[in-house]
Amino acid sequence: MNRSKVLKLQRRTVLKALSAACAIGMGPLAHARSDRFVFGTTGGKFHEGTKKVFIEDTGFRVKNKLDVVYDIQNDSGIAAKVLASCGRPTYDIAQAVESNAARAHVSGCLLDYDASIVTNLADIPPAYRVGGYYASAVSLLNGLVFNTKHVSKPSTWEDMLNPRYKGKIGIPAFGWIGQHFLHAVNKAFGGDEDNIDPGVEVVAEMVRKNEAIVVSGSNPADSLFQREELWLMPFWNGRMLNLRKGGVPVDIYYQPNFLQVGTGYIVPKGVANPELSQQLVNLTLDPDVQLELVKFFEYAPTNPRVRVPEELKPVVLPDYAVDRVAQIDWIKLVEHADRDLERWNRDILSR
Repeated sequence: MNRSKVLKLQRRTVLKALSAACAIGMGPLAHARSDRFVFGTTGGKFHEGTKKVFIEDTGFRVKNKLDVVYDIQNDSGIAAKVLASCGRPTYDIAQAVESNAARAHVSGCLLDYDASIVTNLADIPPAYRVGGYYASAVSLLNGLVFNTKHVSKPSTWEDMLNPRYKGKIGIPAFGWIGQHFLHAVNKAFGGDEDNIDPGVEVVAEMVRKNEAIVVSGSNPADSLFQREELWLMPFWNGRMLNLRKGGVPVDIYYQPNFLQVGTGYIVPKGVANPELSQQLVNLTLDPDVQLELVKFFEYAPTNPRVRVPEELKPVVLPDYAVDRVAQIDWIKLVEHADRDLERWNRDILSR
């Protein structure tokens, strides 16, 4: 990406973030108190788990005599605040998926990890890292989840086009993980980040011909599967396991170019105590800590030193799928965000 395009992207992204942040409220402001530590996190079970496993069970709060403040937002809300407070950060540490981390990095709002502090980074494979500023603590595997009563075991993305499942397939909304999904499909049908025509054509067919339900998040997807209004959708393996425990007859298959999304933690540039933030990042990558996170969330660890117990092996990617994850250039995803949203609205959702 040339410098002029980067600068234009930065200006456009920051202005959008400022507008979004004003709409949702800025929450905790940048602070000077040495004992106050602001953690940007999503809510619900994710907030419960990160608080328990990272902050309390490790002794991070007690050892450092901290008043930990949790600012609970959705992923886009956290990302907006990181950008809107660039240089004078709201957060001491913030949860992020790869694309939001890349966006904050391109906008000049992140510190790189300090390898002398984040020593566990050396264990994390490149597949779970973006640059020197992001590494996933858990990997959310997003394969084709299907109702075994109504759907034959799928094998590729093309199963989403099967007319037998008309009106019973789901796709994620763009504001959730729709852009990621679009690029995974696009890779499967021969496109790349600069040319999304193949992906747009296929997803448009899912919506227009097979009447795909556009799903806004994980909780609505759970409800749709439970009511059997949804039979087939790219969805999380952990959510699938929970649905199965609740009696819903579902399974998952990892098709070629399935989507893998990480959850990691970024350090905004300008934090009051960067060493403390880096220490917490290191804890998120520690194999013993990740094991506890796996037990809590039932999502796959990213540190290969984690010894996953037999009863939790279903959360780990099976051998047949180890080379099937869609390879996505997250920086290019940021570069093309406006184009992708325009194509999504114009060429996929419009009927």
